[in-house]
Amino acid sequence: MKAYCYVLESPPGARYYFGEVTRDSSLSSSSIHPHSDTLFGAIIHNAFNKNKEKAQQLLNSFENDEIIISSAFFYIENEDKRIHFLPKPIEFDFAIYDTASVDSKKVRQVKMLSWELVKAGFGPDKWFDENYCLTLQDGEFICLKSEGKGFETAELYSKQITPKNPILYTSDKKDEEKDDERKIYYQTDVFLSYQSEIKVGYYFLLKHSESLSEQLLHFLDECVQLIVDFGLGGDRSTGGGAINKIEKIPFEWDEENNNAFVNLSLFLPKDENYRKGNYKVIKRGGLGTKTEHRLKLIQCIAEGGVFPEKLNGQIVEIGKEKLKNGQPYWLPLKLKNLDL
Repeated sequence: MKAYCYVLESPPGARYYFGEVTRDSSLSSSSIHPHSDTLFGAIIHNAFNKNKEKAQQLLNSFENDEIIISSAFFYIENEDKRIHFLPKPIEFDFAIYDTASVDSKKVRQVKMLSWELVKAGFGPDKWFDENYCLTLQDGEFICLKSEGKGFETAELYSKQITPKNPILYTSDKKDEEKDDERKIYYQTDVFLSYQSEIKVGYYFLLKHSESLSEQLLHFLDECVQLIVDFGLGGDRSTGGGAINKIEKIPFEWDEENNNAFVNLSLFLPKDENYRKGNYKVIKRGGLGTKTEHRLKLIQCIAEGGVFPEKLNGQIVEIGKEKLKNGQPYWLPLKLKNLDL
């Protein structure tokens, strides 16, 4: 398999909406980053708009594990360097620490770790030590001190909740009487931080079988690049989801001497072996503007789950011509004191 990193360059202060299923409303909550099913949906949508025959081939390749994508995660950069962040392996939330040296509450607040920090193998005993690491966004992001020079005051994102009132573009009095469909609702948007010398954006990983044809791989890249034209996530008609440019670079990771695998995408297990791991479950699907258009709800394992071996996932149908990608993107890691 060949692996690549796709860097999504965002405009300064870009606004995004990546809906999550909550008790109140799918609009009232937004993930801070796009999940793999959102990226998959954007790529496949672009593909079928461009060429249905090639799009079906592309979909088949996803279903056969010949193309695998991760969720998108944060990066920050300045003129000198770019720091990529990965989801924190959830194993750290379950570990028992010496309270004198590690605050377990601080550990649970951490969302992402930099590539270099993960490669260095530092655990929570080093994360909050200023001699080794730098914490960002009130402790949500952590990188090595050596790579964090120039980013000491960097903020990556903020959230904003806005009340909205749906408008019916009709003169039908029957529609006007449907008050339950026109109530004020609340939407959560994510804004990437804007600082004059620091850029914030997203990236995702993609790997593909070397047996795929050059024509299909070229078509895949075209469909990824179309995200620049059509945007990513929701609320694109009002300026949300903008992407300025997409850069494709090779991705390399040491896959030797590991004892665990972390899923970097949403994971929908195909069998029961997943119970041997540590993970968090989230709900996906269920979105729709009307009751009759509601989609099936499914439970997925969130990014950052830790497992002793690679497991198989699946792509499932949640509505008419609506698919959710639950194929896992595995990253091998060497975790200390692993207990699975």
